[in-house]
Amino acid sequence: MGIRGNGAGTGAISYKVTKRSNSTPVVYSIITGTAGQVRNLNPNTDQTATVGNISDSKANAYSGGASISDIYAFQWTLDAEL
Repeated sequence: MGIRGNGAGTGAISYKVTKRSNSTPVVYSIITGTAGQVRNLNPNTDQTATVGNISDSKANAYSGGASISDIYAFQWTLDAEL
């Protein structure tokens, strides 16, 4: 789940196990399953997501243009094979 902050919806991604490299997670809408999208539950629509602040233990998913009452939900996967 994510919340609005500074004009963008932000959701934290935390890994259970620290990875050996900084791989980029892929986010998916929880309703449509579309890759690169998060679900905005307030108007119930998918919105384009950007993944950033990537490290070996976490990342963030962002959606631009959020309003104060927006709530974001998404699933994610990570392939960290070397």
